[in-house]
Amino acid sequence: MASKEALRDEIAHIIHEDCARGLATIPFNTADRILSTILAAIQEPTQPMVQSVKHDLAWYHAAETWRAMLNASALGEQSE
Repeated sequence: MASKEALRDEIAHIIHEDCARGLATIPFNTADRILSTILAAIQEPTQPMVQSVKHDLAWYHAAETWRAMLNASALGEQSE
């Protein structure tokens, strides 16, 4: 997973790039690119995320649970 600073830099780059190309006047384009950046950063659970799960839950169950929760969230594949 990317660091918070790396995500901030990527989002700032998207906004700057879209403003320079005149696309920021279409906020949905910029918003879609930002959401895609965030989704890519949290797509797979990191080791610390998996380790924070209860000890009786195997790591692979934690990863599967994360993917299912993400897919069901507003950022996930199952959202509109």
